[in-house]
Amino acid sequence: KMRWMLDQLLKPLEGVIQKDAVELENFIFQFVKIRSENPPGMHYRACCDFLCSYLAKFGLEPIVHSLQVAGSEEPAFAVQAFLGGEGPTVYFHGHYDVVPACEASQFAPVVKDGKMFGRGTADMKAGLGLMLFAVKALKECGVPLHGRIGLTFVPDEETGGVRGSHLLLQQGILGKHGIAMFTAEPTGGVVWNGSREALSLQIAVGGKAI
Repeated sequence: KMRWMLDQLLKPLEGVIQKDAVELENFIFQFVKIRSENPPGMHYRACCDFLCSYLAKFGLEPIVHSLQVAGSEEPAFAVQAFLGGEGPTVYFHGHYDVVPACEASQFAPVVKDGKMFGRGTADMKAGLGLMLFAVKALKECGVPLHGRIGLTFVPDEETGGVRGSHLLLQQGILGKHGIAMFTAEPTGGVVWNGSREALSLQIAVGGKAI
């Protein structure tokens, strides 16, 4: 019986996902063309507007958080949206900034043998698209939720999250009422329940050479 119930849930979702495949590919294609290189943190407003346009199109209400730290000239923008009512929240979380490109052509994505190549296709604009379209499919199929799903798309991950996740955490926004969080960072196709972090140190040592 449990298997039958699962099939009844998955079949409609699979149908919507297949129907949206071309639109998802176009989303990724257009998103990669936005040069959100970090550092220095470029075109964050354009990324915000792009994401908000799709959220609104899918009937999800975008929430924009303007994030700025002392000394920065331009604000950064985090975008959120929720599916379901208040309560325990499962978050789909990811970032839209990318590491600097070697050449401008990396922002002109190409598709070869069924794979898209371009700056940010793997890390992680395609991942944001997958999470966004997954929520669209759940909404379209009317899947009942015991709580809600929260999409949180942030800037500045490539430089430590100072104008992104860090500020959202300080403001009590990041992970509010959260019971789980999924992210679509590339892992070689392996699903992990956690990831190692990295720590960079700059050390000054006094003394003289002898």
